[in-house]
Amino acid sequence: MSDTTFLDEHTLQAERQFFHLDDIKALWDDVGDRRRRGMALVKESGLNVVLTVAHGGQVLDEQQPRGAATIHVLQGNVRVQVDGEETECGPGDLVALDAHVARTVEILEDSAFLTTVSLATNS
Repeated sequence: MSDTTFLDEHTLQAERQFFHLDDIKALWDDVGDRRRRGMALVKESGLNVVLTVAHGGQVLDEQQPRGAATIHVLQGNVRVQVDGEETECGPGDLVALDAHVARTVEILEDSAFLTTVSLATNS
């Protein structure tokens, strides 16, 4: 079973949706002894947006990416590793990642971040 639990999923049912990210505190309150907790904000054909809170010391390794992605750090610090190069990111930093590149995200301290993945579609 995955360490990440999705609390809520929102399918786009209008041309736009608005989220206020005050849910970060609720996720921290709910994380308990788990290493991380996630909430899918948008899970729509071709687009996933997940708000995640994670305790420091974890490594999230994605060797077979599902699509192009961004990681936007809201709180804390993470290190993104791609092709042997490392980029340390803090609050307000955003990293864009190509769809075909394996990546590793190291959680350096308790952190909150948004991950947006643009899923490849076969059309």
